[in-house]
Amino acid sequence: MLLAIVAALGFVIYRSRNRRKTGAVVAISVVWVLGVGGALSQLVPGITQRLPMPLSLEGQRDVREVTLSQAKDIAAFPIYTPTYLPGKLSSESVRVQRAGRSSGVVVILLYYDPRSSSQVEIRQSQSGSEAISPGQSNLSVMGQNARVTSSAAGSTIEWSIGPTFVEIAGEYPREQMIQLARSMR
Repeated sequence: MLLAIVAALGFVIYRSRNRRKTGAVVAISVVWVLGVGGALSQLVPGITQRLPMPLSLEGQRDVREVTLSQAKDIAAFPIYTPTYLPGKLSSESVRVQRAGRSSGVVVILLYYDPRSSSQVEIRQSQSGSEAISPGQSNLSVMGQNARVTSSAAGSTIEWSIGPTFVEIAGEYPREQMIQLARSMR
């Protein structure tokens, strides 16, 4: 299979009028497809802003690490960030996940405490049928109905604010997670 692809690309280059330009375009395309572009972006600081990773094929998930500013540009909804973080949490990364054309994007803010190895994940997406009804609500966050669930592993809080659905999950007690959720701006 690989030999057939190489032969086909060689034929395209051979038959083109401008072999040098066609060869360069084919080489760059092959490099990106094989993932060398992603490796290159890890080696050269700042290259991800100039050479973004291509979107995945339709139906496959694509997760890219971006800056908060880039995530705000990509998302079609407001992104909220906390002003309060429990423990020694600090921002670890911002990721944008695309799951096909119709699903839009999910913005994921990850916070990590190296001292306790605890983490908090804040997922935000375009609000839809996820809205919390008053009958499902057991909390109010940002003036909206919210739902909190707790277990031995931590707490999860969900709510919609305008066009944004927010889900916060973390390994902290319920009260600290509620305080974090209420600090979102």
